[in-house]
Amino acid sequence: MTRIKTKTTTFQSVQEFELAVDKIASLQLKLESQIADFNEKKSTEDKAFKARVKTTKSKINELLVSCESYAAHHRESILGDKQTGETKLAFYGYRKSPGIVKTLNSKWTFAKALETLKKAGKTCCIKVSETLDKNAVKTQIPETEMAAFGLRIDFPEDFGIEAKRAEETPSKKATA
Repeated sequence: MTRIKTKTTTFQSVQEFELAVDKIASLQLKLESQIADFNEKKSTEDKAFKARVKTTKSKINELLVSCESYAAHHRESILGDKQTGETKLAFYGYRKSPGIVKTLNSKWTFAKALETLKKAGKTCCIKVSETLDKNAVKTQIPETEMAAFGLRIDFPEDFGIEAKRAEETPSKKATA
């Protein structure tokens, strides 16, 4: 919802105010209808696009597996002592990753490695992060005691208007 500056609009009567509220509700419903129509069209287009993407990715993966297999068996003849080669449209070859830290074997866990690093004084290899858990603060510390910790809770209040839906509107029966 967009905040409105109080000086921009003034109403002379309750009727003008209620008319404006009803107009907002009407515009909200019209906008929701337009969004629903747009989303339906977009959903149909997205499904077709995703199907095309899936088919293309499948073709790429199939060819990539074949190329990788060929390169593994013929590495010497297509690359020689190099790691990469090229065609008219692409580069191909092998590259080493920057490396992934893993445990040495099944006897080690990251927790055990962390303790070993601490004992060796390698604290530069250890991340420590502390953040405030705001939900825990709300449930664990009474509001009257929060000031002692330099905290407070705000309860902001916003004005809003929401259109009534058909199921929320009382039925209009003709009285005879």
